[in-house]
Amino acid sequence: MQRNLAVPKIPTFDTKIRRSELTEQAPSLRTNIRATGQESTFLRIQDDLQREVDYYSRKKKAEQDLESRKITLEIGIDADKAVESVSKNPEEETSINIYNEKINPLIEKRLANIKNKNVRNLVKKRLEILNLENTGTIKKNSHAAFLKSDTETYNNEQNILLNKYKTADSGMKVLYIDQLNKNAERRNETHILGAENLKREKQRINALILTGDAGSFSLLENGEKQINQRDKDLGTKNFMSDDVFGTVVYNAYQNNIESLTVVGSEDADFDQAKILVGRLKNFKRGDKSIATGELKDKIATLEQKILTEEIRHESALKKSGDNKIIDSYTKGQRKTLETKFFNAFDAQFNKVESKARATEATFEFDTRLANFNGSNPDATTQQRLEFTRNLSLDLQNKYEDADIEKTTVYNLQNNRFNIIREENDFSKLVQDYRDKDKPTPPLLISLARLNGYFQKDAKGKETKKPDVGAFINAYRKILQIRKGEE
Repeated sequence: MQRNLAVPKIPTFDTKIRRSELTEQAPSLRTNIRATGQESTFLRIQDDLQREVDYYSRKKKAEQDLESRKITLEIGIDADKAVESVSKNPEEETSINIYNEKINPLIEKRLANIKNKNVRNLVKKRLEILNLENTGTIKKNSHAAFLKSDTETYNNEQNILLNKYKTADSGMKVLYIDQLNKNAERRNETHILGAENLKREKQRINALILTGDAGSFSLLENGEKQINQRDKDLGTKNFMSDDVFGTVVYNAYQNNIESLTVVGSEDADFDQAKILVGRLKNFKRGDKSIATGELKDKIATLEQKILTEEIRHESALKKSGDNKIIDSYTKGQRKTLETKFFNAFDAQFNKVESKARATEATFEFDTRLANFNGSNPDATTQQRLEFTRNLSLDLQNKYEDADIEKTTVYNLQNNRFNIIREENDFSKLVQDYRDKDKPTPPLLISLARLNGYFQKDAKGKETKKPDVGAFINAYRKILQIRKGEE
């Protein structure tokens, strides 16, 4: 008996099912999936492991990055020094080559010591940026150094040309002006400074030329006319203000006036200086006087200074003349003192003892004269001459009878009585001094005067008359002390 088996119905794809129906069923299909507790734990562990791996990976990269930054900073210190070493070099290519020669060996050595490849690559990348920055800095510094050096050279060249211009003849002046302008044009083109800058520079050159010409023209009788014509020819009239022009003219006249009024100079000419300041007072630019405002006051001050300096000048000339007289007289008295004791052509006075006596006498002459001049800076010419004459005569008396072997070096502070005389000789001088029938021995008078013993008047004021008695009393004490030492 056959059974009828039920055949299961196989679902077939119904092309008529709408896409929207499938979409609406999708959530119910997903929400029906559920993981067991064991599977959920595994997934959580897997997520934690992944996060751990990610953390250590980022940490390793950060550490490598940090190390590369530190190494780059260390190399950067040496690179900065290399940049600084060429900061004033105006030659760009040379500066870059010097920098590379200094820094490249250091970089290669440092890179060779980095074991980690990643760190090495990071350092290389950073150094590429560093070298680009440093090369840019070197170029900038070289340009600044070149500009500075070129400007200094330009200024020196222009100043030399201007100085030559001042003393050149008319033909050479034209050549110098042309060279001044060509130098300005070259510099402007080299540094790309522009037309306006060149215009200002040429105006500056013309102003300096006017200043130089004003200095020489101001000495001429028609100086005002010459300066005004130059002002017109150079075009300075079109851009130089009246105040600046006035200052240029004032400085020109002032410089010449100062050169004419050097106090004490034999070449000084105060009369000509007065003429120049008069012209300066009346100077006009066109029909406008320059002596206005502050400049008018400066001209008045200059005029007063000329008058004051003239008085000082006359006094200085008189003093200079007096000094020449004193100097000539002093040399004569010193020579007289020397020949009193020594003469190389006289057998009587060319002995060793004569030479020694002359040496001692002139030494004391020089020392005493220097002390007098230092202590009496306001002494008149007559007082200086009188002192010099008396000093020479007194020293002639002092050294004439002196035993040179018993003469010590003269020292005003320590040994006023530098001639050591025998007591008997001194007693004989004193005896002659007390003899009313005999004149006072010249030697005693000289010694008293040389050692500062002078009589005093009724008011106790010191006179010019030597006090021989006071000197005798003082010298006796010296002899007694010396006798006690023997």
